[in-house]
Amino acid sequence: MGIESIVLELMERIKVLEKKVVCLEEKVMFAPEERVAVTSEGAQTSPSKAHKVSLTQSARDYINEAKVAARERGETSIVLLCNDIQKALHVTNRPRNICIAMYDSMTNPKDRVLSAPPSGFSTTVLVEYFLND
Repeated sequence: MGIESIVLELMERIKVLEKKVVCLEEKVMFAPEERVAVTSEGAQTSPSKAHKVSLTQSARDYINEAKVAARERGETSIVLLCNDIQKALHVTNRPRNICIAMYDSMTNPKDRVLSAPPSGFSTTVLVEYFLND
């Protein structure tokens, strides 16, 4: 293969890649209208019609639901681990968001952090929530 044929082949590959880039750019441009969001009632709507829930808010909701379920089982406290909440929400590498939600959910004066690194944010953060008023 001569240099000319190699250059021509590379030029053809570049053309194909440029077309793919254009297609991807068009998909990104139109993606927001095509995406589907879930409302708090479980109905699917376009994002313009449903408010988007942040990961931190989803974690807060999960923690509150866990507290309610534990209270209904007659427990006086519940211990939650950041990593377990991440798994339940099907996310990874987001301990900061989850930990913020965990700290925000410490509404009872008896609630306490059982384990946390100096930064306060880690998958190993462990919080005990007391359920009695």
